[in-house]
Amino acid sequence: MKVICDNVVLQEAVSIASRAVEQKNTILAMEGILLQADADLKVTGYNLKKGIYITVDADVKEKGGIVLSARLLGEIVRKLPDGMVEITSQDDGRTEIRCGQAKYNIVGINEEEYPELPEMEEGHEFLLPQKVMRDMIQQTIFAAAQNSGKPAIEGELFEVKDNTITLVAVDGFRLAVRREELEKNLSEDVREEQFIVPANALTDVVRICGETGDIEISVCKKHVFFQCDRTVVVTRRLEGPFLQYSNSIPKDFYHAIKIRREELTAAVERIAIVANVQEPAPLYFHIEGNEITLRCVTPLGKANDVCLFEGNEEPMEIGFNYKYLIDVLREAPAEEILFRYNVSSYPIVIEPAEGAKNFLYLVLPVRIRGEE
Repeated sequence: MKVICDNVVLQEAVSIASRAVEQKNTILAMEGILLQADADLKVTGYNLKKGIYITVDADVKEKGGIVLSARLLGEIVRKLPDGMVEITSQDDGRTEIRCGQAKYNIVGINEEEYPELPEMEEGHEFLLPQKVMRDMIQQTIFAAAQNSGKPAIEGELFEVKDNTITLVAVDGFRLAVRREELEKNLSEDVREEQFIVPANALTDVVRICGETGDIEISVCKKHVFFQCDRTVVVTRRLEGPFLQYSNSIPKDFYHAIKIRREELTAAVERIAIVANVQEPAPLYFHIEGNEITLRCVTPLGKANDVCLFEGNEEPMEIGFNYKYLIDVLREAPAEEILFRYNVSSYPIVIEPAEGAKNFLYLVLPVRIRGEE
C-alpha cells in the first residue's frame, strides 16, 4: 500500500476512529487502526460492539491495507507538521510514514487479521438533520443509566412512529424524553420502529454531526448505522425490554409554575457551590406565593437563593439531588419552562411552557427531613 493525503485530514480521521478502539485486547489487531487504500483512504476502528470508519480523499499510488497501532499512529500524526503525509506499507507489515523531513518506520499487522465489520443489511432507513440529531442526543443522554446491571437502560430508546422520532433515556432517578417531527416522510414499511442504541455509541454520533446536512440512520436486525457524509458509526442494538416510560409520567398535576429556565438554572448553580461535596446534600425548594426559595446545608456551610415566577402558589417544599436537576435545567431546549408538581413525594415534570411539547423531563424528589 502507498497513499498520500493531507495530515490534518488524516489526524481528524484517526482521532475519530480511535474512539472505537480498545487499548487492551486479546486480539492485537483490534488495538489498531485499519487503513485501506482503494479509490480513497478508509480509516477504521472497531471493538466488536462498535465501529467507526471514515473515508478521506487521498492520492492512492498502490492499493492495499495495513493495521497500525492506534496509540502510535495517533501520536505520530499529531506531531507531524502540516502538509502531505505519505504512508507506505510492505507485505511483511513494515510501514514507513513521511511528512516533510520527518520519517517513521514502524511495524504493522496484516489487514486480514482485522475482524470484519458488520455489513449494512436490508432494513429501515430514515433521515434527520445532523444538528437536530446532535441536539436530541445531548439533551437526553445524561439520563442514561451507567453500570446499572440493566444493559437496556444504559442506552437510549429510539421510537419512530407517525413521522415522529422520540429519544428516551432513564436511569431510575430521572427520565428524559425528546421528540421531533421528521422532515421527510417515512415509507409505509417504516411507520413504526423501536430500537435501543448504547449511550457510548451516541456520544460518537454527536461528535460526527455537524451544523448542516442530514444524518442517515439505517436500522438492521442486530445493528444500527449512523452515516454523516463520509463517516459511519455502526453499533450493536441493545436488547430490551426498555422501561414502559409513559407509565412513569403522572397524568395530572395540581400545580404548574411558569419560570425562566436560565434564571432557575443560575440559582441552582449558585447553591450547587455548597451542595457539591463528596456526598451531595439535598437541595430544597420552598415554593410559596411567587417565589422559590432555594436552600442547602452541608458540612461546608449553607446557601440560600430566591428565584421569582409569575403566580401565587400555596406553600410547598420539595427536595432534590441537585445533580439530577441541574442536568435537566442546563439541557432543556426552551427559554421558559413549566415546573409541574403535586406533593413533595411525587415526581416533578419539566416541559416547555409554550410551543410544541417536544421535550419532557421527570425528576424524582428526595425525602425531606421529618418525612422519614
